[in-house]
Amino acid sequence: MTGRSRARTPLKPETRNLRPDHFTVPTVDPTEDLIRILRQRRLRGQRYVWLSPENRATLFAKAGSDARRTPTNQVPAAERQQAEPAPPSTPKPSPERRPFLPESTPLPQPALPPKPAMTAAESAPVNELDLAGLGTAVAACRKCELHRNRTKAVFGEGHPRARLMFIGEGPGSEEDQTGRPFVGAAGQLLDRMIAAMQFRREEVYIANVVKCRPPQNRVPAPAESQACLPYLERQIELIQPEVIVLLGNTPLQHLLGMDGITRVRGTWQHYRNISVMPTFHPAFLLRYEPRKKDVWADLQEVMRRLGKDPKHTVPAASGTPQP
Repeated sequence: MTGRSRARTPLKPETRNLRPDHFTVPTVDPTEDLIRILRQRRLRGQRYVWLSPENRATLFAKAGSDARRTPTNQVPAAERQQAEPAPPSTPKPSPERRPFLPESTPLPQPALPPKPAMTAAESAPVNELDLAGLGTAVAACRKCELHRNRTKAVFGEGHPRARLMFIGEGPGSEEDQTGRPFVGAAGQLLDRMIAAMQFRREEVYIANVVKCRPPQNRVPAPAESQACLPYLERQIELIQPEVIVLLGNTPLQHLLGMDGITRVRGTWQHYRNISVMPTFHPAFLLRYEPRKKDVWADLQEVMRRLGKDPKHTVPAASGTPQP
């Protein structure tokens, strides 16, 4: 070979011993791939994942070998932050879950409290009760709304075989407290009316259409009067008075089915063969005193029907209590 020979560049030591198998593509470690997938799921918020027994064994073996080979303080900070579990956070209370109900299914309603058991007197037919049993039934009565606010029911009082019976509208506040009829200002006037008729209060019988006080002393509602009417009718049936004096428009309406006390007062009516005299209520007379003379005229008619002479009544100026 002519000319200057070219010098050859010597091979580096590390390339001098390379073999063909050094150029093969490295395979991916399945354990590393599994760890990468688990980390991705944890970053997405997934806390639990199912692993097959083979994967669990491989993963735990990898974790054990890494712990023996690499101290914790040599693990890169980024990997430690991903590997360390996040601090537990206070779970938010989950909203109350209600069972699904179709639109056609009615919502369950709260159970109503059971009604109190009825007493024997309350459950017995009214027309089979005597006066004592009737009073017990009235005291326990819950047939209308008036019983809710009553202090005491006002059944009535007087002689059980009275010749004369007075029927008013309903109890007032003082009657509600005492359980006795006509004990307020109107009751005191009624006492003077009874005395002027030559009777004592204990000789007559006094009752009302309703046995419980209406709120604010209002006129009883028709349903309230009708609920009490059987009690009043039974009282009249048991007492069998010769004369009934109706005090005001309410007893006139519910006992005789008539209306207009100003028009009807002073005229004789009848209830089941019993003579009835309608007149003004004593409470009305306390507001309109000129009407007292009309009432006194009505009461004198009652006295004559019962065989008493009004002339024997001592005038009020001499001390006899007249209306």
